[in-house]
Amino acid sequence: MLGAVILIAGLVWGIPYVRRHFVTVKIDRAQATAIAPVDLGGKTLTVYFSRTGNSNFEPDVDAVSSASLMLDETGRLVGNAELLAEMVQKSAGGDLHAIRVAEGSRYPSSYGDTVSVAGDELNAADLPKLDGTVSLPDPSAYDNIILIYPIWWWTVPKPVEAWLAQVDLSGREVYLVVTHGGSGAGSCPKDMAPMLRGGTVNENVLTVYDDDADEAADQVYTWLKSLK
Repeated sequence: MLGAVILIAGLVWGIPYVRRHFVTVKIDRAQATAIAPVDLGGKTLTVYFSRTGNSNFEPDVDAVSSASLMLDETGRLVGNAELLAEMVQKSAGGDLHAIRVAEGSRYPSSYGDTVSVAGDELNAADLPKLDGTVSLPDPSAYDNIILIYPIWWWTVPKPVEAWLAQVDLSGREVYLVVTHGGSGAGSCPKDMAPMLRGGTVNENVLTVYDDDADEAADQVYTWLKSLK
């Protein structure tokens, strides 16, 4: 009896794990981001940080996908945070802004190597350099600011901290969407508070499990509705 229970539990947990870690997940981007509109009032800025656009991927990375990557119908790699940001922007409207690191600060193709680099960054004195060709948005021009990123080492990725150091969010409230592999939001809300330099983090944080990112439109919609 115990063996049967263990087998069932292993299948329930193992199938999604195998799906995202050993099988390339293919998505129809338009279908995955199909979401009803939500009027948050005023203008919304959606900011995201994702492995896509910030990594030097090998040409065959789609064949050894990780839980943070998907492949759309055109063969383009899509990150979890990137896809969620598109969902939010399609529903709430407003502008979409991607956090991009400088060429010399890009991450390795391998997820495991990226984890190691991210761990080293936590102990480094300096923040990663951002791409100076990407214009920074003016937060004062927006009524709602939504920040989306994967949790790294149970906290805020250093490129996100670097971006926060360059924008003025004092007196502003920031809404968080965090992707994770089982840790939830970790210590992100607490750790981010001083990074906002007078801004605040809304306590209603949306956490999306990595395996669920491509099917999270309903979850995102429900969360956005709860912000009204």
